[in-house]
Amino acid sequence: MTLNITDTINDAKLFGPWFSGESWDVWKAILKAAYALPLTAQERAYFQAVAEREPPTKPVREVWIIAGRRGGKDSVASVIAGQAAAFFDPKGKLRGGERAVVMCLAVDREQSRIVLDYIRSYFTDIPYLRQMVQREVRDGLQLENGVDIVVATNSYRSVRGRSVICTIFDEVAFWRSENSAAPDIETYHAITPGLATLPGSMLVGISSPHKKSGLLYDKWREHYGRDGDVLVVRAPSMTLNPTLDQRIIDEAMERDPAVARAEWMAEWRDDLAQFLDRQIVEAAVDVGVVVRPPIPNVKYHAFADPFGRRRGFLHVGGCAFRKDRRWRDGSA
Repeated sequence: MTLNITDTINDAKLFGPWFSGESWDVWKAILKAAYALPLTAQERAYFQAVAEREPPTKPVREVWIIAGRRGGKDSVASVIAGQAAAFFDPKGKLRGGERAVVMCLAVDREQSRIVLDYIRSYFTDIPYLRQMVQREVRDGLQLENGVDIVVATNSYRSVRGRSVICTIFDEVAFWRSENSAAPDIETYHAITPGLATLPGSMLVGISSPHKKSGLLYDKWREHYGRDGDVLVVRAPSMTLNPTLDQRIIDEAMERDPAVARAEWMAEWRDDLAQFLDRQIVEAAVDVGVVVRPPIPNVKYHAFADPFGRRRGFLHVGGCAFRKDRRWRDGSA
């Protein structure tokens, strides 16, 4: 059976009971746009309000959703993953013995299990999906169509070597790791080759915003409001979930506006900037400039302080320090 996301999310025998009511209308418009499905005039307006671009003309390869708290992020991430797993046709796509994977990644397994538990409910409560389950394991499900649904931490080591249909980067703005200074970026680079082998694969990054750095911020800065196959949307909590009590948000704004704007209004935090604000640094950068002609009557001096190892030497300040403690010219 081949059904698109609109078919399944509106079908009372599939995902429909989890997404009934008008409060899901903005989310449904975002999902339809991500899969390049036809939009009504109202859905197009919803989409343009949170994406500030025209709807994609073909299914996108990446969706980055910057959303306020309690807006339904995990519910939507789970239905994308459930759709991808349940309706994957392995014919002609997998080698003998190979299995495709839907991965839910988060800062730890407990966090990633939030999405997994939502997915499990689909494969428990929906008869058509329940019959697909071959085996339930501690970290996910194995389906009869050759798909494994697994949870994992945001480790760039654990995601390598798999053929990936869909991966969820859950609360990616808050990822941290003892083994990497940039776990979001390193995990992204590790998993994208696995997504490239299966047609229609999708990466979904979904999170509340945080400081102006990291993978989510870079994706927003580079792709928000721009056409292409990387879709970025940003929306406050009330836009995505109008059933919320506005008083809770108002009280949060009174207590701590900086935190509340990020948590509920989906705005980047300015109070967590580095020593120099990123916007100040970017304003001083001429993008694309590699070489400048010398200015007449100006004497130039340069110094490099690279740090690395080559041929048994530790390179510091243009020189190499060897184990016998003798210094050599770094160019030797």
